[in-house]
Amino acid sequence: MTVISATADAVRALVVITHPDDELFMSGTLGLLSQAQIPVSLICVTRGEAGSGPGCLAGVHTDLGRIREGELMQAAKILGVQEVHVLGFADIHPKLFAAERDWDLAALCDFIQSIMTHVKPTLVFSHGPHGGTGHPAHKAVYHATRCALEQAESPACHYSFAAMTPARFYPEYFDDDCDFYIDVRSMAPLRELSFSYHQSQLQVGEFINPPLPRSLRKVLSALFGYFFWFTEAGRVRIPTLSLAQFFRRYPYEGFVICRPGAPGGARLEQILKDYCHHNTASKDGSRPRVERERDLGATDDAR
Repeated sequence: MTVISATADAVRALVVITHPDDELFMSGTLGLLSQAQIPVSLICVTRGEAGSGPGCLAGVHTDLGRIREGELMQAAKILGVQEVHVLGFADIHPKLFAAERDWDLAALCDFIQSIMTHVKPTLVFSHGPHGGTGHPAHKAVYHATRCALEQAESPACHYSFAAMTPARFYPEYFDDDCDFYIDVRSMAPLRELSFSYHQSQLQVGEFINPPLPRSLRKVLSALFGYFFWFTEAGRVRIPTLSLAQFFRRYPYEGFVICRPGAPGGARLEQILKDYCHHNTASKDGSRPRVERERDLGATDDAR
């Protein structure tokens, strides 16, 4: 991809994700940054080869990682990302993954630091310390990103995405309360278009409910939603039949300030002030943290 040159004091963003399609967590914000003509680079640590493939690939000898890498390139292009770096670390099912055993964490830190030195970002985004959804590989990527920031002595402000927002459909699975959230409703068509390129994952999506509920509990939940569609509690239980409906239910993207960065440096809240809202929810820790691993016994799907 074409890299936009920037002056030393210009705003530049670097996003570090674990799997192709993890950019979904902040795709609206990426669209807004692109709209503001801010260069964005993206690092994807794995190729997503341990994820589930669609039924049409059953029994077919194919490299799912290669397919998902190509999907990421197309989705990132739609979002205005200037360059994508896929590191190719092993993608392993979260029930089997142990970062210290399966990844060379020092090498991962060095790779991210090297790209950071090249990009010289003023804004850095990654998963949070709890993985956003509790995924152990997401947690490892967060710590590697922090390591790279310290190793590069970067003055950048570091944010984690996939934090809890006031809209409780889908973000209810996130395990960090946001410091602020971005209103990305205006980016819904762009978000839908970019995610539609992840064709290998649309049929097995972890967050987009299947049209036909696959358990008695989900059937009862869906029936409740259809009977009480005129209430908020009902609407969030109606299965999402399209990407457009999914993104309407997910109108905000939440962020946590992990590291404030150098005084006077660029801040996402200032750049997107017309879309930014500070979280007014209680942050006293009373809400139980939702660890995504809790649900892994019910599915063999990996991200």
